[in-house]
Amino acid sequence: MKTDGETIEPLKILIVEDEILLAMDLEWQLTTLGQEVVGIAPDAKQALDLASTASPDLVLLDLNLREGLSGPQIAWRLAHDHAALVVFVTGSPEHIPADYAGALGAIFGPLWGSWWGAIGLLYGDSWRTDSR
Repeated sequence: MKTDGETIEPLKILIVEDEILLAMDLEWQLTTLGQEVVGIAPDAKQALDLASTASPDLVLLDLNLREGLSGPQIAWRLAHDHAALVVFVTGSPEHIPADYAGALGAIFGPLWGSWWGAIGLLYGDSWRTDSR
């Protein structure tokens, strides 16, 4: 999210979730809050491809995708290769590695709109650099 005086641009958010109904609900919540969802990826390959083309500001990443517990590997690649901010969204916090694999943190389900407002309050403009 960046500002140019009075106009606040929405965050560009990539959702990485293989359960399509959860992904669609999350997309609805985010767009209702005025954010821009740049894509939904159900697996590592699509997540990395979308990150390359869409340059998301934030990635909301499920830990367990259809290829198994791939979230930590995807998080590391997104954070290091694409300079994306990653937040795990999971119902299984016990699977998050101690170092968070480059992710900023985690949100534990179930999810409601107030969580996304909290992300905006926590990060606002302070995390975004002009190099993106």
